[in-house]
Amino acid sequence: MRLFALALALAVPALGQAQSPNVDEARGRAMREVACLERVQREVTTQVQLLREAHEQLSAPYEDVRSDAARAVESIEQRLDELAEAMRACLPRTSRLETREVVNEPTGSAAAVGVANAATEVVERDVQLSGYVTVRVGERVDGRGNLAASEVRAMVRGAAGRIAACYGDFVEREALETGTIIVAWTVDGSGRILRVTTEAQQVGDASFARCVERAASGMRGRRPSGGDVRYAYTLRFGP
Repeated sequence: MRLFALALALAVPALGQAQSPNVDEARGRAMREVACLERVQREVTTQVQLLREAHEQLSAPYEDVRSDAARAVESIEQRLDELAEAMRACLPRTSRLETREVVNEPTGSAAAVGVANAATEVVERDVQLSGYVTVRVGERVDGRGNLAASEVRAMVRGAAGRIAACYGDFVEREALETGTIIVAWTVDGSGRILRVTTEAQQVGDASFARCVERAASGMRGRRPSGGDVRYAYTLRFGP
């Protein structure tokens, strides 16, 4: 009993220092996360079934069928990789484990150490793209490459009209809604726009999300220095 009381006494200061969670906020966040994760899970299930079928076709007696199956495997693998990112994006960034790197630094005359660029960097925040589209925050979220913030902003402005048109089409088709969606994409070493995804969707429907992805896929990128780089923009739609 004394041991329990001692443990409780030691735990109380730590509990007092921790910030009490916001129950209402957690409830809303959990509801959005469940919807997002279930949507990703459904597509993962579909892709796994397609991968299973492609695996069976790799043993077919006809060479053209085997070749088509091999190409299908590559396509499915790429889509599953995108879905893995989409699943991670369903959760708040603050919940992600921090990647830690241990560096043994040299000493003496060999102590010149290059410092890698940070994984996350804000490009812009709270900027209106069009009448009903606002950038809540635009971030560089992954990759070793670098683009000037002005080039990233220009890239997004080039697609702003098409993205706004997606929202206009949705409003005409359904109703006026207000909410956010995260658009993420990779700029590879040659400047191509790859792996465009929409994540944590809180506005619109599946057709709206696909429209936004197509609009973002049409962005024109510049060649980044240092390799591939990935960006994520949280866009707010509505009045």
